[in-house]
Amino acid sequence: MRPRTDIIPRVFSPEECDALIDFGRVGLETATFGGHQKKWIKSLTRRSKVSWFRPNQNEYIDKLLAKAKWQIIKVAKDQHRVAINWFEHVQFTEYPILGHYKNHMDVGLDKHHRVISATIELSPKGSYKGGGLWLDTSNVKNVKTERGTAVVFPSIIRHKAKTVWWGTRNSLVFWGQFRDDLVKKQIHNGKRKTEDKNPNPTV
Repeated sequence: MRPRTDIIPRVFSPEECDALIDFGRVGLETATFGGHQKKWIKSLTRRSKVSWFRPNQNEYIDKLLAKAKWQIIKVAKDQHRVAINWFEHVQFTEYPILGHYKNHMDVGLDKHHRVISATIELSPKGSYKGGGLWLDTSNVKNVKTERGTAVVFPSIIRHKAKTVWWGTRNSLVFWGQFRDDLVKKQIHNGKRKTEDKNPNPTV
């Protein structure tokens, strides 16, 4: 994996960003961090609300997410020579005034399959002050993108969502995985199909 950040402009149009924000704001809940139950510990590390985009909730939203995932897969292949064969549920995030997420990595003991992370800015320019991302990568450190733009980077890279000082910032977060168990399952299913076609392999 290369310690680099890739920026993909115009993944979503302003109208598509509006649709994603409207859909994401339904069912917002306070974001968690590391299982901490004390609110003051959580607020020091992470202050935001999130909801989750699950498949088959909305056909239009599914098409938008599929478009973004295709571009993330392409960056993973072209820039990092890694394959993505699974995406977790996409996270919608809302950062209010003083919203932030301190330095962290997207991988861990329970998230070891993650290889590529991406965030897409949804909020219009001028709707908040502050915000943006800091990434510990070789080519880009501080990023504040236009609406609809994706920022793609290895999940092992340390990064943070910088503090919003005024307004509200909305974004999407994607985590792409390489799951060897899925590869093994595909190979197994392929063998079964071959055996079904020819139940007697000696013939």
